[in-house]
Amino acid sequence: MGNANKDMGLISKSISGYSTEELGGKGYSLAILMKHGFQVLDGIILRAGAFERFMRDNGLYDTLAKTESGNYKKKDMVRLSNAVHGGTFPSGFRTQLMKELELLRLSDKKLIVRSSANIEDAKNSSYAGQFNTILGVCKSDLEKAIINVYASIFNNRAVTYSKIKGMPVRQIKMAVVIQEFIDTDFAGVTFTSNPVMGNKDEMIVEYVRGQGENLVSGKKSPTGIVLDKKNLRVKSTYGDNAAGISGSKILEVARAAQAIARLFSMDMDIEWGIKDDKLLIFQARAITNNGQLHTKNNLGTDPVQGP
Repeated sequence: MGNANKDMGLISKSISGYSTEELGGKGYSLAILMKHGFQVLDGIILRAGAFERFMRDNGLYDTLAKTESGNYKKKDMVRLSNAVHGGTFPSGFRTQLMKELELLRLSDKKLIVRSSANIEDAKNSSYAGQFNTILGVCKSDLEKAIINVYASIFNNRAVTYSKIKGMPVRQIKMAVVIQEFIDTDFAGVTFTSNPVMGNKDEMIVEYVRGQGENLVSGKKSPTGIVLDKKNLRVKSTYGDNAAGISGSKILEVARAAQAIARLFSMDMDIEWGIKDDKLLIFQARAITNNGQLHTKNNLGTDPVQGP
C-alpha cells in the first residue's frame, strides 16, 4: 500500500475536496460539522481507497465476484467474511497509522472504530445498524478492528439490506472513522422533526445516562422530550425523567441540532454526548422515512462490539 499517506487523514477544519465516495457518509458529515465549528472529536478518517486496496491486495474482489454470481448465498458470504478477516495490511500502513495517532495524542487512548461506507447515512438508504462499530480499541488491536468493520459489509444483515435497496455489494466502499472512545456522562439522539408522527413542527430529544450504546441497544429506557421547534418549549415528556440533564443543556442540544439541520438543509438524526458538561456531536444523518425512534431499538448507531 504505497499510498498510505493518501489513504488516511485527520478530521480537520481544513479538510476539503473530498466526497462521500472517499470519506463515507459518516466521515464526510463529521468533517463538515468540524469545519463549521461544531464540537466533533479529533480523529482519523481512513478513506475508501485503503479499503479498495486491501480488497485488491488480498484477492478479495475476485472472491466477491464469484460470490455475487451465486446470488449472495449466506454460506458464500460467510466464506467471504472469513476471507476478509484473514486479510492483512502491509507494514507501511501500520507505520502511517501509528504516526497519525501520535499527531492526535491518541496512542495511549482507548479508541472507537466506526464504519463510514459510501452508501451510509443517505436519505433513502441510511444503512443504519448494518455495519459494525468497535468500542474500546487499543492501538495494538487497531488493524484487527478496521478489518472487522470491513468484514461487516458482508454480514447477512447488510447483504439483505443491500438486496432490498438494489445495491450490488461490489459497489460498497468502506471508509473508517477512528476517534477517542469517550466515557460520556450522558448520550442521546435528537430528531429535528418528529419521525413517528411526521410532524415537521416538533423535534424530539432522547437520552440516557452513560454510553449511547445503552440507548440504541435498549439496555436503558431513555428520557424523551418533545419540543416545539418554533420556540423550543417542551410539549411533552416520556420515560425516565430523573436522568439528570438540565433544562439549559437540553436547549443547547436542541439549538445545536437546529443549526445542523440548517447546515445540511434537511431534517437530521443527530447523535451526541455530554462529558464534563461539554456537548459533543458524534454523528449526523438525514432522517430516514421508517418513522421509528431509538426506543424501538432499530434505528441509530451501528451494531457495537467490545475490543
